[in-house]
Amino acid sequence: MSSTIEVLTLDADGNAVRDLHDTLRRHNRAFRVTPATNPDAALAILDVRPVQMVLVDLDMPGSGFTFLESLRERWEQLPVIVTSRRDSARAAVRALKCGARDYLLRPLDITELVHSVDEIARGLRSEPENRKARSIGSISFSDIIGDCDAMREVYEHIATVRNSKIAVFVGGETGTGKELVTRAIHRAGPRASAPFVAINCGAIPEHLQESELFGHDKGAFTGATSARSGRFEQAQGGTLFLDEVGELSSAAQVRLLRVLQDGTFMRVGGSDGIHSDVRIISATHRDLKQMVASGEFREDLYYRLIVYPILVPALRERGSDIRRLVAHMIEKFGPDVGHPVEGLTPEAFDCVDRYAWPGNVRELENVVHRAMLLASGGLITKDCLPDNIRGDAEHRPGGHHGDSVLPGETPKLSLADAEKHAIQRALEASGGNVTKAAKRLGIARATIYRKMQRLGVAHPRATDH
Repeated sequence: MSSTIEVLTLDADGNAVRDLHDTLRRHNRAFRVTPATNPDAALAILDVRPVQMVLVDLDMPGSGFTFLESLRERWEQLPVIVTSRRDSARAAVRALKCGARDYLLRPLDITELVHSVDEIARGLRSEPENRKARSIGSISFSDIIGDCDAMREVYEHIATVRNSKIAVFVGGETGTGKELVTRAIHRAGPRASAPFVAINCGAIPEHLQESELFGHDKGAFTGATSARSGRFEQAQGGTLFLDEVGELSSAAQVRLLRVLQDGTFMRVGGSDGIHSDVRIISATHRDLKQMVASGEFREDLYYRLIVYPILVPALRERGSDIRRLVAHMIEKFGPDVGHPVEGLTPEAFDCVDRYAWPGNVRELENVVHRAMLLASGGLITKDCLPDNIRGDAEHRPGGHHGDSVLPGETPKLSLADAEKHAIQRALEASGGNVTKAAKRLGIARATIYRKMQRLGVAHPRATDH
């Protein structure tokens, strides 16, 4: 990447552009500002110039949001900073949903502007390494929403095991997305074009489990009027996902152990061994180690299955991922709902953020879908949420997920109020540690200090290390 950082500024005020150019050049000679006075001119420049950053005046004649949407469609990864005289949290949220990295109020605070630009510049310089890390093994995690540290560990585990036939065990509570992780392992490896077969062991009656897994020959039992292949044969060359493996009967456990030991199995009622070329990935929400101790699960099978364990974190452990999940779900269910829903009011999001989510992502998905159906005026309010979630939030002193930009906010709440509320919540959730609070909010440590000073947020007593 060139040492010069090309900054495109879309602003109808020529004097403002010149002042901005002088300010950035005085701060860092690497910045070079290219002005555009209307959206068409800006798009024309982007077609031919290697621009690395865009500053947009949202108050320019015409629709600044239309321009932002054009940027997102054509240059999705291009960093954008929005400036405006509108002290509106709703406008800020809409800008961020259109891809903006920051929303700065006019008249501009030069120190704040320089810090925002510097943060993007640092990201641009480290982007080649970040891109390499995200694309390791050409793995795509597009089906999994999450960027917290715990989920990044899951992605690293997937990258580690993807090319191996090693038995993988995916642990985690009900509703955390264990099957999504399993499918990601399958898609990322050399078996991606082969079958992926999933079976919920807990949904099959015990007397049918062996037949479902290994198939049966004609006459093997009453009602077996013809031979039938099982899931192992159906998954040949690919991946077999044994969900809720802890629910297998003792007899099915014995047969599964044989496959893992010598790579062969027999159909129920059969006498010929069948070679198995199947990768086994298992999962359960139960504590298999405790089941081994109580005699419910074979110890030798336990060690065959849990060669490489991957733990999918509970939703309450995933920090700011909840806002990403809510935004994704609103987009996902939009066509079904039939009316526009932009996000949640701060009060509603506070309830969502404080709730413990025992049902994890699956429960959150159901709640968001229901709330969207009840929402009017484009925003999900507290009244759209189930009683247990509203009540849980009212009686709990703090949240599990940290805080950051809300998916949607009411016009009555100013941007400053929303920022102050978010910072205070993040500090509470981080035990007063400013560095951890900044990480929860997805901003730099210097930025949170600057915002705390500007917004009058008291410095926490806890040590910052």
